[in-house]
Amino acid sequence: MLWAEINAIEGDTLAGSAVSSIYTVSPFVGYYHISIDHNDGTPLFWTLTSGAMCTKITLQRANNNLNQLWCLLDAPQ
Repeated sequence: MLWAEINAIEGDTLAGSAVSSIYTVSPFVGYYHISIDHNDGTPLFWTLTSGAMCTKITLQRANNNLNQLWCLLDAPQ
């Protein structure tokens, strides 16, 4: 699951610079895809290996503004 520092859950809206985006995390064997749909519906994605668990991720827009900091964590039980 993709978790934010402010107790977000998978599929929550990630907001920044008056723009809201929904990111999707898809787990695969040995890696994760973090994706967002482009305006034309094409998914844009990052790939993280399973070894990246608990790695912090800062998303940076093309205008160099930083978005919210996210971290991949195990889902709470």
